[in-house]
Amino acid sequence: MFGRRQWYSNVFPSKRAQQRKRAVLHRMTDRRHCFKPLPWLDAELNRHRRGWANYFGFGFPRRAFNQLNRYVLHRLWQHLHRRSQRRFGPPEGISEHEHLTKLGLLLL
Repeated sequence: MFGRRQWYSNVFPSKRAQQRKRAVLHRMTDRRHCFKPLPWLDAELNRHRRGWANYFGFGFPRRAFNQLNRYVLHRLWQHLHRRSQRRFGPPEGISEHEHLTKLGLLLL
């Protein structure tokens, strides 16, 4: 930092905390839960992720939050493709990311 002598706390979730959260999200979107309707699954995921974000929200956790968002989007797409014998896709003209946020997914 040039010109100023200001210090700040660079606090972010540890690698172990991120691995644990990914393991919890993996269990929540496991093959055994393919029967759950997407709004129910979104509500459960949002509740867990909101609590984690509130706990680790102090500091600058943006990189960890973005990694977790990418992981959740990937797991949800796997979940949606696994649910049906027909291929799942977003409506015409809407991206996958936008479609999931319209369905109620909270991004950190």
